[in-house]
Amino acid sequence: MAEWQDYGNAAIRELYPTLRQGVDYAWARPDPDSPYQLTGTGPHIQIEMNLVQAFATKKMGMDPYADYTPEPPAAPAITSLSHTSAQVGAAAFTLSVYGTGFTDTSEILWNNGAEATTFVDDTELTTGVDPTTASGPVSIPIQVSNDGVISNAMAFTFTE
Repeated sequence: MAEWQDYGNAAIRELYPTLRQGVDYAWARPDPDSPYQLTGTGPHIQIEMNLVQAFATKKMGMDPYADYTPEPPAAPAITSLSHTSAQVGAAAFTLSVYGTGFTDTSEILWNNGAEATTFVDDTELTTGVDPTTASGPVSIPIQVSNDGVISNAMAFTFTE
């Protein structure tokens, strides 16, 4: 199987001869941990680069992700909660979870179950808590998940 880096400007033109003249093409990695991408210099080449990459992938069996392993998501960390307890039957409120490493896809886990989560910023997430649904005194672990990477736990307690 051909390797992406083996296809310079001449080979790319041979694979896809209708490319615009006056544009130089090459396969490159933006950094060592990224997949190969088609690069080119010249006017209005983005559409052509997409076509070449699709053609090379389908016809030549080349894989732009060869030797590419994406970084796992960063582990979030909880530093504090806006509330650490509530009385069973009390009024509903918004719980803020403070910490580090939160993203717009982070989820608050309430007793290991994902809750509707609002991303405020990379240090704060919020969710609604309804103490009327608690059946009695209990301590619940609160965690944050970043695409399956789970934070430390902090306890939230329902009291009578």
